[in-house]
Amino acid sequence: MTQPPASSRSGRHHIPSDPYSQSSWPAGPPPYQEPQQQWQQWQQPPPQQPPPPQTPQTPPHQAQNYSQPLHPAAEPQGLSASVRGRALDRAIQVNASHARNAADRTGTRDALGEHALILFSVDESARPFRLSTATRLDYEEHRGEDLPALLNELSNHAWNQIQTAYRTGKRWDPRTPMDGLVLRSDSVTPETEYIGLAISTLDTPTAPWHETKRNVTSADGLNLAGQGYVFLKDGTAMYFLRAAQVGGTGGGSGQHVIITNRVVHSIYRPRLDNDLPGNATPRDAPVWQGLEKLHHVLMSA
Repeated sequence: MTQPPASSRSGRHHIPSDPYSQSSWPAGPPPYQEPQQQWQQWQQPPPQQPPPPQTPQTPPHQAQNYSQPLHPAAEPQGLSASVRGRALDRAIQVNASHARNAADRTGTRDALGEHALILFSVDESARPFRLSTATRLDYEEHRGEDLPALLNELSNHAWNQIQTAYRTGKRWDPRTPMDGLVLRSDSVTPETEYIGLAISTLDTPTAPWHETKRNVTSADGLNLAGQGYVFLKDGTAMYFLRAAQVGGTGGGSGQHVIITNRVVHSIYRPRLDNDLPGNATPRDAPVWQGLEKLHHVLMSA
C-alpha cells in the first residue's frame, strides 16, 4: 500500500478545506454581460427590424458546474471482461494490503485511515494489456471519516484543480503523486488511459473501522475483513465484501461476497446483478453516487 509522506500528519495534507472558497479561485475573466439592444430610428425608408443580438457561448473556463466538463470526455467505450476482472482483482488485493498496514500502525502516530482511493488506467496498445493503479491512503481521522463526504471533498478539489490548470493552458492529471489526488502511482505513458476508480474501506456491514480498531493489534492484519466499490467508465459497477485471510472479524464467512453488473474475467467468481448500483441499500447509495460523481469529474481532466 501507499506509504504516506513522513512530512505530513494532517491526513488531508494537500486538499484545501474549502476548495470553492472565494480566496482559492484563480482570477478569471469578468462574467459575460448581455449587451443592450441598440435600435436605430429611420424616417425614410420605413424602419426595419435589425436581427437580434447573438449571445456568445460561455467560455469553458467560466463553467461553474462539474457536470459541464472543460474537456468533454469521449463516449465511453466498452471495456473487455479481462480488463474489468483485472481491476476487480487489484482492488481486492489493495484492500487486503490496506487491512494489514492499518493493523500494523493501529495506536501509533502514523495510524492509517479506513478509506483508500484507487485510480485505474490501462494501456491497451500493449500485448497483453497493462493495468496500472494509483492510490491514496491518508492518516486516520480519530472519530472516523464519512465516506460520501470524503468523495464529495475529492470531487470539489479535483474540479477546482482542473479549472485552474485549464486557465493556464495546462491539463491536470489526478494520477500524479502529490500534485494529483494520489500519493503513489504506477508508471504511466501517453497511451495509458484512465478508466475508472475504486474505494477500499475497512468499514464493514457489521462495524465501522473506528470501532473495530479498538480491539485490533499489529498481529491482526490477516484477521480483518474489508469492503470495496469499483466504478469503471463503461458503467461497470462492482462491489466486494472481502473475507478475512485468517480467522475473521468484521463480517464475512470465509468466502468473499462479490457482485458485478457486467461479465468479468476474474480469479474470483462474482455474482451477476444487472441492477447494481441501482438497487443499492440506503447505506451504500450515497457511496455509489459520490463515486460516480468523482469519476465524471476525473473523466473531464
